[in-house]
Parts: sequence; structure tokens; C-alpha cells
Amino acid sequence: MPDQRGTPVEWMRRVGAGERVLKTAFATALAWQIGSLIPGVSSPYLAPLGALLVMQVTIADSVKAATQRLLGIIVGVLVALVLLQVIGVNAWSIGLVVLLSLMVGSLFRLAPAAISQVAVSSLLVVAVGGQSSVGFAWHRIAETIIGVVVGVAVNFLLAPPSFLADAQLAARRHADALADVLDRTEAAIRAGITRVDALAALEEARASDKLLRAAQAALLRTENAHQYNVWARDERPAVARLGLQVRALERVGMQSRGVIRTIEESVANAAPVTPEWLEPHAFDGELASLIGEIASAIQGFPRVMDAWPAPPDAAFTSALREAATFRRAVEKDAEAVSMPVRSTEWVQLGSVLADLDRIRRELQAVADVGDIPDRLPPSTAPYD
Repeated sequence: MPDQRGTPVEWMRRVGAGERVLKTAFATALAWQIGSLIPGVSSPYLAPLGALLVMQVTIADSVKAATQRLLGIIVGVLVALVLLQVIGVNAWSIGLVVLLSLMVGSLFRLAPAAISQVAVSSLLVVAVGGQSSVGFAWHRIAETIIGVVVGVAVNFLLAPPSFLADAQLAARRHADALADVLDRTEAAIRAGITRVDALAALEEARASDKLLRAAQAALLRTENAHQYNVWARDERPAVARLGLQVRALERVGMQSRGVIRTIEESVANAAPVTPEWLEPHAFDGELASLIGEIASAIQGFPRVMDAWPAPPDAAFTSALREAATFRRAVEKDAEAVSMPVRSTEWVQLGSVLADLDRIRRELQAVADVGDIPDRLPPSTAPYD
């Protein structure tokens, strides 16, 4: 994305005159101009109001707001016209109109804003329309239709947002946080991991959930922004890939926390000494190397997904290949050396290796195939 710092566009955003603000101002002026063409209407105030209220961040949000506003005013006008014919205009009729309008809006399961629109429309027809309520009502409906159509059209035609770059950045931050936790865990194992180290890593792993939620929210906003957005049609494959990426990293995050949690439990059980399978010399350092390579693969995963359909870069492929090599080496050494560890420590080692296997397969499957791993045939070997 081009650097826009210091440009007129960035300056206008800083002073509060961003794209949405300018589009809203233009849409309201245009809606008033078109609304004034309605015969018998000199002040089409509902037209710019409709354009103002439907000018949302995305086209999809504008379409939803327009639909709700149109339903609200049509239902409200119909309720008011029926009651006016029955009981006329007085204090009781106004209260009854508002009551019934709110009830009807709820029965139709309209959104809260649309329910309020039903009551406002009914109140305007009764209180302002008076004896000319029928003509007044149809003018108000026409103005609203003009306003919402203009608002949606302007949002559709003029600079609809994409948010793809922001969502990709949020996903990268989440991946980087997960990779940092595993990198620190690798370093701690090489130096002789303590419970303080393990607890700190576990807290960092849990804290990464905030970045996951930020990535999920950014993805949702991006997917919403691409509905009806024909100008960003070329970005839709990238948005679909981003969805796979965020969901894959969610599972990777759970598995990473599983690795750290198991290590912390093992360190706590063996305190004050270090569990034998976590000592720096255990497996010739291959377990720490395995964790480090998995961290490198996680960090490179978003870049691979964002660059698709280009093949995975060499660093990502190398990290996965080296992770498989170290995984085989750890199992071979464990079978050959037969260290005098307690049975619970063997279980803990197996749990860590299983979680690391899942992470590697998750990254490999999504990067290579572009689909979620549970649609792939099961692997016959956990680390081939």
C-alpha cells in the first residue's frame, strides 16, 4: 500500500474530512436536490436524512440500513393512516399510534433503528400531516426512497472501502505473537527452562488471544466490505485465503498453548529441578530446534498466504522440512537412549510432539491446498 503520510488525503482524514464524511455530505446534498423535484414538495427533508442514515462504512451495511429504513417508514405510515381514519387526531391517538407502531415493528422483527423509524414515521403523519395525511404520507415515503437510493448509490460508486490490507496486518501480528512465544520457549529450553520461564511463556500465549480476536474482527469487517463491492472483485480470492489463514492460526494458537501448558506442568511437577526431557542436552537439543522451526513456519505462514498463488517461499518450506527432520530425530533418540524419566514425563513429551505435529500439518495443508485440513485425507505418518 502506498505511503500516504503527508498527502492531501491523509491531511483531510486527520482533520475529520475522510472519504465517508465527504461521501455523506455529497449524498445529502444530492438527495435534497432530487427530492425537491417531487411535485408539491418544497422541503424534502427526509431525503437527505435518509441518505445520511444509510451512509455506513461498507456497501453491505448501507444496503441493510436502507432496507430497514424503508420498511420502517412504510409500516409506520400505514399504521398512522389506518388509525387516522378510525379515531382522528388527538392526544390519545398520538399515544396509540406510537404504541401500535412499536408493537408492529417488533412483530415484524425489525432492527431497533427501524422500529424507532416506524414510530417516528407514524408520529409525523399524524402530528404534521393532519387532514392532508394521505398526500403527506406518500411524499414522505417518496423522499425516503430517494434518500436511501442516493445514499446506497453514492457509497457504491465512490471509494467503497476494502480493509484487506488492515486485516492481513492483523493476521500477521497474531502469527508473529505466536511465533515469539515459541521462540522464547526454545531459548528457555536451551538455557535450562525454569517455572518462571514457563509461566511467562504461558501468559504470553494466552495474551495472544487478544490479537486473534482483533484478526477475526478485521476479517469480518473485510468480508463485509467486499459484499456488493464490484470494484474490489479481484481481491475476493485474497479475502477467502485470509479467512482460511485466520481460522488456521486460531487452531495453531490452541495447539501452541497446549505445548506451553504441558511444558509448564512438567516443570512445575519436577521443581526445583528441570525435567530430564527438557534439559538443554536432552535429544542433543533437537526438541528446542523443532520448536524453533515451528515458530519460523508460523511467522512465515501469513506471508505465504498473502502471496498466493505464488508458491511458498523457501524459508517457509525449509522451516517445515527442518521441523519434520528434528521431529524424527527426537523420536529416534527417545527410543534409542531410553532415558530414566518417569512415565508422566513420557506422556508429556508425547503430548508436546503431538501438538507440534498438528501445527506443522495445519500450516502445510492450508498453504499447499488452500483448504481446511479436515477435508484432506488423513496422514499415515505423523511427521513425513
